[in-house]
Amino acid sequence: MKLATQLSTIYASLAGSPRATVALISKRPTFTNIGDDEGRTPLLVAVKLGSKIRDLMWYLTLKTTDEEPSRPFTGPHAGDLVIRLAASGYVGKREHIA
Repeated sequence: MKLATQLSTIYASLAGSPRATVALISKRPTFTNIGDDEGRTPLLVAVKLGSKIRDLMWYLTLKTTDEEPSRPFTGPHAGDLVIRLAASGYVGKREHIA
């Protein structure tokens, strides 16, 4: 699957169906580490969407690893990601959607 197709599939599921996102990540766990042209990962997109998809944000936080190609927790968007996660008020709370 081409990168553009992978990203559009993930971002579409983020916007429309948390369960579809869970299904995609279950099939292809590496999707969590794919960044767009600016390096934004599905987790960063979910965090930016905020309270609209809090349960999905939590799920992606658990499933995302700090690996190539995007290195979400130590790469160029790490600061933005950590600040947004902390500001979400959701750190330390657990809900399950899977």
